[in-house]
Amino acid sequence: MKKLTKLAAALSVFASAGAIAATNPPLPTVTSSTGDILVTVDKGHAMQLSELDDVYLGVHQSSATLAQVDEALCVYGTNAAGYTVQADSANVGGGFSGFRMQNGGFFVSYLIDWTDASGTASLASGVANATVFTGNDLSLDCGAVGNTNTTLSVNVEATTFDAAPTALYSDTLT
Repeated sequence: MKKLTKLAAALSVFASAGAIAATNPPLPTVTSSTGDILVTVDKGHAMQLSELDDVYLGVHQSSATLAQVDEALCVYGTNAAGYTVQADSANVGGGFSGFRMQNGGFFVSYLIDWTDASGTASLASGVANATVFTGNDLSLDCGAVGNTNTTLSVNVEATTFDAAPTALYSDTLT
């Protein structure tokens, strides 16, 4: 019943906009009318990320013990042409890619790579990458909760890490 009410409301809005699709009889004694109505919908592309968690790199005294950290996630997308990625650092600034973790007035630079079956792209803060990725167009959760099809890799830049004072450094990506 809700669907019929919504359809009737949509049709009344359509009709009130001045688009009359029916041909009414010229005489009031004729009890029928004929006509056509065009019903359309424009479905846009859908995109959803799931299984994405915060990235914790651990406690390290020097860059010698730092290793790349990979965060696996699921990317669902309905655009057959694929998608590109742009990540923005809250602490954008100098360094290799513009991604920086901050504590007070001190920064540690890091790199982000985005990988799926289509390939790998190194990201720069605030810049849409040129690589076109495919995503999963069959399931919002890549087939089951916990399944993944994409990896976000984080690599801390050794020089800025080794020069930074002891502290907890962080950044927010959007």
